[in-house]
Amino acid sequence: MVVDDSGSLYVAGEFEFAGGVTVNNVAKWDGTEWHPLGLGTSGPVYAMSLASDGSLVVGGDFRFSGLAESNNIALWDGEAWQRLGDGTDGVVRAVLPTTDGAIVAGGNFTRAGGRSASNIARWSDSTWQALGQGTSGSVSTFHDEGVYALYETVLGEVMVGGNFARAGSFDTRFVARWTTNGVPWIARQPSSQRIVCGQPTQLEVLLAEGYGGQYQWEKDGVALSNGVQSTGAIVQGADTASLSLLDATIADAGIYSVVISNACGLVVSREVEVTARTDLDGDFRLTIFDFLLFGSWFDSGIMEADFDGDGRLTVFDFLAFQSDFDSGC
Repeated sequence: MVVDDSGSLYVAGEFEFAGGVTVNNVAKWDGTEWHPLGLGTSGPVYAMSLASDGSLVVGGDFRFSGLAESNNIALWDGEAWQRLGDGTDGVVRAVLPTTDGAIVAGGNFTRAGGRSASNIARWSDSTWQALGQGTSGSVSTFHDEGVYALYETVLGEVMVGGNFARAGSFDTRFVARWTTNGVPWIARQPSSQRIVCGQPTQLEVLLAEGYGGQYQWEKDGVALSNGVQSTGAIVQGADTASLSLLDATIADAGIYSVVISNACGLVVSREVEVTARTDLDGDFRLTIFDFLLFGSWFDSGIMEADFDGDGRLTVFDFLAFQSDFDSGC
């Protein structure tokens, strides 16, 4: 279902009637009654989306849209159905009108507009174009191989989801990204960490295969440098994918992120929290309230109070908490 700027609702699927009106797989509800879109389609519609000009793009398993032989994908301009070239030779399961005026189609097909295209293709300037080598292979036995979902990022990149094992020349499972700008893509974001006495605190980020760049880790928006900090902690890897904090304490608590750049642009990772293990209320300070929270956990039998890690809650957990608290971690 999609809703246009006027508030009209479009629905699609596999049906003949809507409210007693013959519609053939796609219909419009204006708030009062159902309307057909011409003669509809000759087979089920599995995907639809509105373009910026208000046109409705539909994809599915059909030969005709209205009287036009459109082959699995078509555009309704508000008055009539329009063909997108010769369409595809297989089912279309996802459609994406992009901000630059193109239309991306995904599904289970090998050709689009007579050209080789493995499960994904782009309609632009009245021509179908393959997106590289497309997708191939199958991971799940519960669905046919192919593309099932498409999404455009704010950078104009196309995120692709489906049942595939490869995208282009890369091994991947279920999800991939198509881009023409070369900006680094973060495949695995860093995660929040707790500072533990006597152990290094590590943050890591992973770029997607085939991408490279320069790294710069930041704390509270300020670039970090390697070496001994004013807090006494030792920073290693401030310019790599893996940041290590040695001898860190509550003084090193804060919001961390990494900026990754190359000749095409830059990307910033998500912000994550680093704080002391004994900062139980997460306010980046060690106060009496952390002691009160520890006591509450202990009395309630919450195992996060097992600070000596022996699987039991005993007086030794109080001693371990007190020692770490006094050490600032």
